[in-house]
Amino acid sequence: MSKHPRTWYSCALIMLLILALSGCNRNSLSKAPVSTATPSPSGAETLYPGKISIIPVGPLDDKTAADLKAAIAQLESLFRHNIELAQPVALPLSAYHPAKDKYHAIILLKEVGRKVPEEAIFAVAVTAKGLYSEGQDEILSDFRLGNKASAVISLAPIAASAAFPARLKTLLGEAIARSLGLPFCAGKACPFGRSVTAADLDRSGSVMCKNSEALLPLLLQSWIFSQKTLDANVAAEYQKISQSSSDPWAHLYLASLYSFFKLGSQSADELRKATDLAGSDPLARFEAAWGAYQMGAYEGASNAFSALIKGKVLIPESLEGKAECALSLKKIKEALDAYKRLLKEFPAYYGRALALRRVGEINLSQKNYASAEEALKASLKLNPQDIDTKLSLANIYLLLKKPGQAVSLYKEIQVADPANEKSRLGMAYACQSEKKYDEAIKELAELLYSSQYRADALFETAWCFIKKEKYDDAVSNLETLINEFPSFNKIERAHQIFGDIMVEKKDFVKAGEEYGLALKNNPKNVAALSGSGRLMALQGKDAEALEYLNKAVALDPGDLETLYILGMVYKKAGKTSEAVATFRKALRIDPGEFRVNLELGSASVQSKNYQAAVDYLKSALKTSPDSKEALIQIAVAYESLKRYKEERAVLEKFFTLAQGNNEFQQQLNWATERLKKLPVNK
Repeated sequence: MSKHPRTWYSCALIMLLILALSGCNRNSLSKAPVSTATPSPSGAETLYPGKISIIPVGPLDDKTAADLKAAIAQLESLFRHNIELAQPVALPLSAYHPAKDKYHAIILLKEVGRKVPEEAIFAVAVTAKGLYSEGQDEILSDFRLGNKASAVISLAPIAASAAFPARLKTLLGEAIARSLGLPFCAGKACPFGRSVTAADLDRSGSVMCKNSEALLPLLLQSWIFSQKTLDANVAAEYQKISQSSSDPWAHLYLASLYSFFKLGSQSADELRKATDLAGSDPLARFEAAWGAYQMGAYEGASNAFSALIKGKVLIPESLEGKAECALSLKKIKEALDAYKRLLKEFPAYYGRALALRRVGEINLSQKNYASAEEALKASLKLNPQDIDTKLSLANIYLLLKKPGQAVSLYKEIQVADPANEKSRLGMAYACQSEKKYDEAIKELAELLYSSQYRADALFETAWCFIKKEKYDDAVSNLETLINEFPSFNKIERAHQIFGDIMVEKKDFVKAGEEYGLALKNNPKNVAALSGSGRLMALQGKDAEALEYLNKAVALDPGDLETLYILGMVYKKAGKTSEAVATFRKALRIDPGEFRVNLELGSASVQSKNYQAAVDYLKSALKTSPDSKEALIQIAVAYESLKRYKEERAVLEKFFTLAQGNNEFQQQLNWATERLKKLPVNK
């Protein structure tokens, strides 16, 4: 769900969780903290672990730099964290809108995000240079910076005055409070999220409401200590607020905090109170619905969003909320309908790019690839840098067998985000589809140490080795995969492939074990059933082979390979009519399949249906013109049909191809004698 003006719930959780991981003291909130961090410059206070980074945007002159250092000293005194001044970030030209004479806030903040030190727990970006023609005082927004630090950003043109340190201190305090869900609306509609331009994110006229002001000390205390368990004294304070407040927002904040401490029932109670008290306050009702969604109460949230839509309140946001709930409930049609209505009725909606992406992803899941591609391309036009959209579009191109277009998108993603593992895995898939197995293995090697994609990397690397006929390397990868990831979502496929390799290596006992494990994980694994049938046939166990193969065909009548193996087993067992019927089924799937046409041609020769034999064998030779088996069979058919000229042509070609090949010596002898007897002019 795209960020709403007051996504209090997600903001609070993100910040609290990040700070909980920062190493802050876990003692009681009512007690003084204990820390081993280095003392502040003044030596008067002990600093908590974890850094706050101040990131200058654009160049700083000497006066501004001095003011900034003075502000940092005051901030350290207030927040008791080590605060460092990072290297300035240049204003990117790509973020500038010449026609509007202003900067694109999202692009700008992403550029800032790349410069956030990895150890930072919080970051504030400041700039001495005016970014917008209107001269807005500041921007405050929730944003993810870098790979590890989530932050609330304050972009403020630095005033060359003594008031600046106090101003920056106030900005940081407000930013922290805002991250915990405190509204600064002063009765106005919150503009954040409705536009991507910096001007529309201005908060210069905002003030803290009385309820927020009363809660601020308590919330800041929670932020500073970042406990993972709720202190009894603080819990009592929360309870007092819950019992005394008639403001729905107070209960929404408490629901957020209870959720952070994993107190689900208390959080749900506060959400219910907020909903009951919201009354005619549409924003509070919306946030209560959003909070329910975040907690996984999808049915209740969906009903709340539906009521808002019916009451014509925050319709586009509520449509988006209803669609997200429907997706979580797997009500795909309902989700698609909500998104389509949103796109049709609200063409200027700020979340249009995300809505288009969702429509594309839904169509992708339903294999409506053309519609999915259209929606995702439209989404990229609105948000050209969105990596998730590019990943989905690249996936479509892989499914449509357009690996070149997929590779182009993956390369764009890797330039923007070199650490993106999904794009690397996708690139490996694209290389596989182009039979560039060495390149695929190289891409996958980068993922072998990934916590998320190691299993996929092992599996796909094994598959590449199989294609390169490096079976020992494939086995090594499969054994590691099976030992490390017994619950991998493709584990039965891994066992089945392992079984296939063992069949090739003629280790029939091990092959049987692996097929058995594959079928234990998934009794309907068609490839494992087919492989088991082939294994039984190789061991002369035709009855068992037919049982496995017929089960496989019943599950997937369109599996050509299984039909071919089944036909061959029938043929071997002397069941010619069953073999021919099976081969004909296979031919309906792929009329040009060489092996099937060859078998049907051979069977037709044996049954003396020579014209049918010619038709089948011509199709086989069209696919494989130098097939000696097909040439000798069609020569027999031509002889019986007295088509001597055509017989001579194929026999001469066969003689040329098979000469010196002991495997075909008997047929060569027959062809030599036959060529001597053929009429010269017929």
